[in-house]
Amino acid sequence: MRVKICGLRTALDVRAAIEAGADAVGFVFAKSVRRLDPESARSLIGLVPSGVLKVGVMRAVDSAPLEELLTLGLDAIQIERDDRPVPDLIPGTRLWSVLRDGEDLDLRAAAIPPASTLIIDSAVGGGSGRSAEFHRVAILAGKRPIILAGGLTPDTVASAIARVRPCGVDVSSGVESAPGIKSPGLIHAFVRAAREAAAALPQGAIPSCP
Repeated sequence: MRVKICGLRTALDVRAAIEAGADAVGFVFAKSVRRLDPESARSLIGLVPSGVLKVGVMRAVDSAPLEELLTLGLDAIQIERDDRPVPDLIPGTRLWSVLRDGEDLDLRAAAIPPASTLIIDSAVGGGSGRSAEFHRVAILAGKRPIILAGGLTPDTVASAIARVRPCGVDVSSGVESAPGIKSPGLIHAFVRAAREAAAALPQGAIPSCP
């Protein structure tokens, strides 16, 4: 089970995510209360140890200077793929694709290569605190590994994992005490709840993320 804590803005945020055992951390470069400029992100990225994935989050390729972001030592760039062009990335930098939930989700997901990391968010997009339709997303998760995002909290993530069986979960607003303000206690609680929920499922129920 891959656990990603997104929207980190301070050294305290990064330390909390690392100490909690997150597998990936996200830094937002799109318009948001969680937005960072590249230089601020650079100092935070330097705090992330080897083995924890560092992800730069964009809504579209033109929402931040991609060339500058690719100098920050990121492991992946995350973008929304609905009607978005695919950027050319430097070798070694992964592309994580985000699709918003909707009735045609299965059709849109078919256009994303199976070997790519695919994140399914709510219909209204990232950082909203809204959830995807778990029944629909679970059908897709039965066909390919997905990371589930949108509306997850320490109190809801276990149920979401049991129903959808994603390869990973992604949280931002669900571990905040106020918009853009991360709570170390909620971060720890979220990671713990996700790990326990995954461990409670039958062996092999949770696939590996690409």
